[in-house]
Amino acid sequence: MKFKETFYLACALLGIAAYYFWVEKPAEQEKAIQKEKESRVLAFEKDAVLKIELKRKDRAIVLEKNSSGSWDMLSPVHAKGDADAAASLLSKMESLKFTKAVSENPGDASDFGLKNPFLKVSLFLDNKIKKTINFGDDLPIGKGAYISVDDGPSVMMTESSRLSFDNSVYEMRDKSILKFDSEKVKKIKINRGGKQIELEKIDQDWFMLQQEKLKADSSAVQNFINNVRYQRAKQFIYNADEAPSEKEWEAPYLSIAMELEGEREHAVLTVASQKEGVGRFVRTRSSDEVFILGFSDLADITLDSVNLLDRTLLTAPVVSISEIELQNGESSILLQRSQGEESVWKIQRPIQSAVDSITINSFLADLREARIAKFERTTLEDPKLFGLDHPVKRLKIRSGEEVWSLELGNRSLDKKQYFGRRSGQSSVFSLNAALVEKLFRDLHSLRDKKILNFNTDSVQKIQWKFSNKTFELVKTGNHWKLEKPEKIENIKSFLGNEVLWTLKTIEFDSILDSPAKSEISWLASPEMTIEIWDEKGESLAVLKMGGKGSDGRVFAKLEKDARMYLVARRFLEEIPRRAINFK
Repeated sequence: MKFKETFYLACALLGIAAYYFWVEKPAEQEKAIQKEKESRVLAFEKDAVLKIELKRKDRAIVLEKNSSGSWDMLSPVHAKGDADAAASLLSKMESLKFTKAVSENPGDASDFGLKNPFLKVSLFLDNKIKKTINFGDDLPIGKGAYISVDDGPSVMMTESSRLSFDNSVYEMRDKSILKFDSEKVKKIKINRGGKQIELEKIDQDWFMLQQEKLKADSSAVQNFINNVRYQRAKQFIYNADEAPSEKEWEAPYLSIAMELEGEREHAVLTVASQKEGVGRFVRTRSSDEVFILGFSDLADITLDSVNLLDRTLLTAPVVSISEIELQNGESSILLQRSQGEESVWKIQRPIQSAVDSITINSFLADLREARIAKFERTTLEDPKLFGLDHPVKRLKIRSGEEVWSLELGNRSLDKKQYFGRRSGQSSVFSLNAALVEKLFRDLHSLRDKKILNFNTDSVQKIQWKFSNKTFELVKTGNHWKLEKPEKIENIKSFLGNEVLWTLKTIEFDSILDSPAKSEISWLASPEMTIEIWDEKGESLAVLKMGGKGSDGRVFAKLEKDARMYLVARRFLEEIPRRAINFK
């Protein structure tokens, strides 16, 4: 019985909910939509508007839609209309609502400022219907104005300000100066004060054509093109007496000409004298109209050639580099990379040595990311000005058959930058001193400083002796066991490998090629002796460490090597000294 009651109650609730969501709620929404429509002043389709007229006592602005769907201004001047401004005005007209009808049959419209309205906005539709809204006085209290429509006698109140519909000629007029497809630009000529910059697009890259062809920063050139394309007039000059004379246009402050692919007509912008406090006079080849560009807008298109050059220091791919030469004063370091499957870097001069892999990879990464801080000159007649007649540093790179070089001269007064130039180029630039220090590594940082070099997989036994204890690890298959100072079978395999890794990380700080007797006396009783054997029982290396070097360091010496090394004491202390470490 209770189940049936619950079931019937649930069905009733579902029915009520369905009725609300499918009947009551849609009805409420329909009422709200209808009320919103009834409160609108004008009903029209924006796409059906063919002409707009804004009429005040002192002037009238007329815009008409042309066959291509764009807007033309017919009055007070013949010009292109601003599509965004027209669309915005139509949207405001469409959404304009009245809040209250003041009078159905007002005796005197002048009481509301509607006998001679402040503004009349008329829309001419494609069905030859004209719809007009008259804007009268502002409301005495609150925000808004009195309005009326031509096809009705009533006076209404709206909360919208009449000034938001009172667009000026400037607002309704197209303010774009040059219209062109930026993707079609293939050549640019910029002339400023007699100095000319010429740019050409080759494939997808931009180049500056001067005494030599210099690679330009494509993003900077594209940004310049976009800045020119999107310039907007700050003012329009209607009185010819205010415009510059033809003589002034012949010797302009700035001229920009862009050659467009597939177009016979070039996009040309000419900038002349100043209008004090406002900007400069501008005109284009395609129009006799004169505009004003603001000073801040001009700053975006008034460029020196140095601002357009590519700031990538090395354009050759790093992976193709086969030789590097670093010259710092009188010293010179030559590095070469072997060809073939195993690409290995080696130092060939001033010594022959392996190269530290981490350092060379870091150097190549720095070289790939290196950027010029600033271009100082695009051409240099006297290299003495920047100390480039006797460079203090040189970097030479061989990439394939090409040789690229960098020369560095004087430093800036604040010592934060070096002046430099590249081979085959006359442009002078500055590099941050921090970058220069990264690139010009010294021999010690470049060379492989590891003392022990062996194949880890070939090691079968390791022994290290202290004055009072000997440790011995033996490898069988993939397992290590400790033989001395006590036997521990099958220690964790990573412990044996960790000892090998520790040995391979021992690096020297400096080398003593001909050590004095006092520097080898410790060899009679070294603090530790390390010996490594391979699976055939042949000794791979014997290394002794001990003595007291400078700055807390210790000596290290390989058997059959006359040289002595100075190493950090931490390498000696990282070797295990207790058997418990292997349990």
